Amino acid sequence: MIDAVIARLRAQAMPPLRLVEGMAEIESLNGAQPRAMPAAFVTPLSERAEPAGNTLRLRQKVTVHFGVVLICRNVSDLGRGGSALVELKPVRAAVLSALYGWGETAGVTQSPIQFSEGIVIDAHAGLVAWQDTYVTTLYHQQA
Repeated sequence: MIDAVIARLRAQAMPPLRLVEGMAEIESLNGAQPRAMPAAFVTPLSERAEPAGNTLRLRQKVTVHFGVVLICRNVSDLGRGGSALVELKPVRAAVLSALYGWGETAGVTQSPIQFSEGIVIDAHAGLVAWQDTYVTTLYHQQA
């Protein structure tokens, strides 16, 4: 599913995004800036399964949370991060527009993707890292 989300963002949110990658790429930054900004990194966050019903074949509903970490810069910010938050607004809107309600009709998920929450991860030196969390449903089924 994460690969499908990355592909969707590359197709629907570039521009304003200039880079869309996965979890391995954000971990490889190791404190360095992305090679292009604004950048988005899609990462799995959690999965929570409900107990399976009593049927002949095991089938479990799984609620999946994933994050889209956005990194933006504004060099006129003088190190405080506030102007970068302004630059972040249209980027967040583009990501939300690409993902909100999508997934089920594309066969990627079993329910439309919904927005859950957003939070500042870091803001300094003209950069801001923000994570928006999205939620959807998948089903695991015994073959």
